[in-house]
Formats: sequence, structure tokens, C-alpha cells
Amino acid sequence: MAEIRPVSGFLFTSTDETNAAKKEAKAVQYLEERLKGRKPEEAKSMYEQILSQGLFHTAVGYAFLKELQDSLRASGLTELSPINVDNIVVKQAEEAPKADAGSVPNPRLEKKLKDLQVQLRTMRLVAIVCIVMVVAMFAITLTSKSPTILNYETSILDKYATWEQELTEREAAVAAREADLGIVR
Repeated sequence: MAEIRPVSGFLFTSTDETNAAKKEAKAVQYLEERLKGRKPEEAKSMYEQILSQGLFHTAVGYAFLKELQDSLRASGLTELSPINVDNIVVKQAEEAPKADAGSVPNPRLEKKLKDLQVQLRTMRLVAIVCIVMVVAMFAITLTSKSPTILNYETSILDKYATWEQELTEREAAVAAREADLGIVR
């Protein structure tokens, strides 16, 4: 199957046609710049000259010639030479179909849209669950009494200070009890 290549809105199947169309597209661009601001009589002269020289051989060039012819007719010039087209076969690039207000919806696109909406709802739900989990983890971390990476040093120092105080109180109680019993160390 031949590869289809677009040039200026037209499709070409051979490399030679594509290259010729690209050259004509450049020529059209050049001619459009030269025609800007010209009087209709000067534009007609250029039009006739392009036709007599046979500069264009692809749909790109013929389309330009037709546009030029139409604009010259719109400006009031009626005696224009016709464009001689030598059995050219043109496949114009298809545009995406536009949906009208009263058109029948495409069931395949409708199904895809519904699938995407379901997927979007699911993703939102998962995102909300993740956010709730992160908030819960922070709440647990802040209210927990066990040491965490955020407060481990303070928690451990407080725990050892409490142990040291209890130990000192017990030693004092034991010493007082030994004194009452008359035990000497």
C-alpha cells in the first residue's frame, strides 16, 4: 500500500507528486506575497502569464489558480482565460466530521466518553481516599505517645528522666526502711 502524504490540504501517494506539490506550494506562497497590494489589472496579467507558462501541474497549483481567478472575477474582471487541467486526480484531505446540533451521536464515541467519565470518577475516589489516609497518618503521628522520628529525642529523654526520678525515690524509701530496721550497709 502506498504511503499517503498531505501537502496544503491535498493527499499525494507518490514521492514525485509530493515533491512537485511541495515546490508548487512554495511557488504559491511566493506569488501570493507578490500579488499583495497589486491592482486587479496587474494581478490579471500575472494570472495570464502563469497560465501561458504552464507553471502548475498539481492540485496545489490549480487550487491557487482557481482562487486567483475567483478573486479577479470578484474585483470586476470577467474576461479571464480558463484553467486547463490535464486529467488530474485529486484526493482532498478529509476533515474531522463536525457534530451538528441535530446529528445522530456516534455510539462508539458515546461509549468511550462514558468509560472515561467512569475512569475519572474512580480516579477522584482513589485520590480522596489517599488524601484521607495521609491526613489520618498525620493525626495519628501527632496524637501518639510513642516516640516518632519527629519527637523521639524528647520522648526518650523524658522517659529516662522519669525512670531516674522513680529510682531515686525508691532508693530513698529503701534507705529510710533500712534506717528504721537498723540495717547498716
